[in-house]
Amino acid sequence: MEHFISISISHKTAPVEIRALFSFSVEEQERFLGDIADSGVLKECVLLSTCNRTELYFRGNNQNVLELQQRLAQFKQMDVEVLRKHFLIYMEEKAIQHLFQVTCGMDSMVVGEDEILGQTKEAYERALKLGTTKYLLNTLFQAAITCAKKIKTETRLSKTSISIGTLVANEVMGYQKESKKVLIIGVSGKMGSIVMKNLYGKPGIKLVGTTRSHSMQENIHGRYEKLEIVSYQDRYRYMDEADIIISATTSPHYTITYLELAANIVSRKERIFIDLSVPMDIDKDIIKQEGAILHDMDYYEEVARHNILIKEQEIIEAQRIMEKHMEETRKEISFHEFLPQLPKVKQRLAGRSFEHILYELKEKASHEELSGLLKLLQEMV
Repeated sequence: MEHFISISISHKTAPVEIRALFSFSVEEQERFLGDIADSGVLKECVLLSTCNRTELYFRGNNQNVLELQQRLAQFKQMDVEVLRKHFLIYMEEKAIQHLFQVTCGMDSMVVGEDEILGQTKEAYERALKLGTTKYLLNTLFQAAITCAKKIKTETRLSKTSISIGTLVANEVMGYQKESKKVLIIGVSGKMGSIVMKNLYGKPGIKLVGTTRSHSMQENIHGRYEKLEIVSYQDRYRYMDEADIIISATTSPHYTITYLELAANIVSRKERIFIDLSVPMDIDKDIIKQEGAILHDMDYYEEVARHNILIKEQEIIEAQRIMEKHMEETRKEISFHEFLPQLPKVKQRLAGRSFEHILYELKEKASHEELSGLLKLLQEMV
């Protein structure tokens, strides 16, 4: 008997170095699915591969699970036991639920992120193009994608960030000026590089970063040509031109003091100073400077806590939407499976009165089944 099955390796089951071993490029995905189609092992199969997961969704049986594990291991030239150690298997209802949770971003490292929606859509369309999907996977993937789009438009789940780096980037992009200059002190550090990557290439943003190391300057500039790298010692000179100044270093001393800021600032305008360090990089007295606004880690952690509360409510709403779509999809599949039997059922019931059929159902159905049927009949009247 065939079932809907998924086998999955993800951030929940394996560290990044193991996940990387089973990651598929687009060309590899097409080749693997092509091999599956040519072999005739499966009638339906979709391969989803991202930086956080590699998953196969297919219609098959327990033997197919073993065969696919072996094929995956051979394709990646890996020991199949390594694969089995880290892959989870989902079947039928759990596989349907898993597909919806993945597509809707509910199984992601950052719950609610919507990048996975596009990745799932691309994986499905690739399989569709290669002819490795039929009714079952078409129905399930189309329903999951539709559901994810509804969650994206009707909830704030994907728009409510709790990541400090993303919150900072969102504030910068939402700043009132159409064209803004952003100075990042400590651009090569962990937090500084996260913020820079979130802002890099965004329209209307000119990025300038400081670093203390000349070799680091060359390394960063080689990868991010649009990022202007300047010496840490010149930071105050560039602050005068900047609209937003972000400091994210591990320095034991202030990177910005009020006295030096006041001595170097010529233009009078509003500036946002963002301090992402603990202990603080920026002297709190800088707010004495005309137009200076200071946001520190406490500020962003408070925003994150507020967003967590919002996100918890949005997750509840997203789950409600997802459950409704899954139920509709299950009914669609069940009805489709019944359709070939419909002529036979109609023939056998021909000539019987409605009352006769109802009493026969009363004899054969359980109390729960009969109660549900009678309730539906009452609602139809």
